[in-house]
Amino acid sequence: LLPRLYSISTVALGHGSDAEVYLQSSNAGVNQFHLIFTEPSGAGGPVFGAPRARASRAGGASTALRLVRLSPDHYIAYAVFGPGTWGFTVSVPVTGRSRTFTVDRVLS
Repeated sequence: LLPRLYSISTVALGHGSDAEVYLQSSNAGVNQFHLIFTEPSGAGGPVFGAPRARASRAGGASTALRLVRLSPDHYIAYAVFGPGTWGFTVSVPVTGRSRTFTVDRVLS
């Protein structure tokens, strides 16, 4: 009776901060793409700029995801994804320095 837990990928961004990425569904179709930035507790943590995200299926062209800010460090995008392996590439300024990473997901 427990809710399904999502596969969360955590990426270190430096300065003790991380990005967490997950899809609300691991199935093809409509999905919620979540992007959450975490920082170490205490004052003087990193400053995150506005992130950008793109999605591409293996061997295909990439598409920009329209990120909407839910809270100060939590962004979401809605998109329709077909089955297969998808790469999600995120770029975000962290304390003035651009960081880019990619997370792959297999959708059935």
